[in-house]
Amino acid sequence: MNKVKKRKIRTRTKVIIGVILFLFFKIVSPYLMTPREIKELNNNMN
Repeated sequence: MNKVKKRKIRTRTKVIIGVILFLFFKIVSPYLMTPREIKELNNNMN
């Protein structure tokens, strides 16, 4: 019984972590800058 419960909890936490990561990337990806944009920013600052 305990083994089954532990396995279920483990898979559930994996799913939750996956969902959180997915949402995090979905929210953050528009704000992430491409290396080209970062280079342009650095050139403008210098």
